[in-house]
Amino acid sequence: MTNLQHGAKDIAHELRGPLAQLRGEAASLARHAADSPQADGLAALVARADRMLDLFTSLTRLWEIEGDARRKGFGTVDVATLVGDVVEMLETVAEDAGDRLSANQIVSAWVLGDANLLRQMLVNLIENAIRHTPTGTTTTVSLAGSADVVVLTVQDDGPGIAREHHALAMRKFGRLNDQVEGQGLGLSLVDAIVRLHDGTLWLEDAAPGLRLVISFPRLR
Repeated sequence: MTNLQHGAKDIAHELRGPLAQLRGEAASLARHAADSPQADGLAALVARADRMLDLFTSLTRLWEIEGDARRKGFGTVDVATLVGDVVEMLETVAEDAGDRLSANQIVSAWVLGDANLLRQMLVNLIENAIRHTPTGTTTTVSLAGSADVVVLTVQDDGPGIAREHHALAMRKFGRLNDQVEGQGLGLSLVDAIVRLHDGTLWLEDAAPGLRLVISFPRLR
């Protein structure tokens, strides 16, 4: 399995350069053909190349996180402040989508970890909730805990995910709806970050909606 992973990394690295060059050539053609019948087709080609490059970037990021190298930079992280900052940053994004984002029941809690990765984790969860739910959905972030554990919850009141599809949603390249753009790596990246921090991620039925729950060892 290690050899296969290394081989996949090498392939992704070697393909990224030619694909980026191909994307650049297609973009150049699209600019020169702005008023031609081929304009729409070339624009679609550029967009498809961008999605493939995004996939390579996500895979590289996932492999980096799963490699445990980021543990060397761990420090104490104020989770309550991090949650407040991310929610404030994404409130406008939610409003622009016709949704509502809020934070409540936030306790003071510190964990050992990488602040940038934990921020990315929370951003991914909130953006997923905004992207994959109908207009008018409310997403709520809460932070609770005990003496030993801090529990982060991201819950929406959208249509949710059927219990029998929870495992598929967590799987790499798991796609519940082929009509929605994406690589199916969002929750895989989140889960990798959680496991790097010795945490646990699980999905629950919020009735209505979906609740994603993450527990981390608590420093204080």
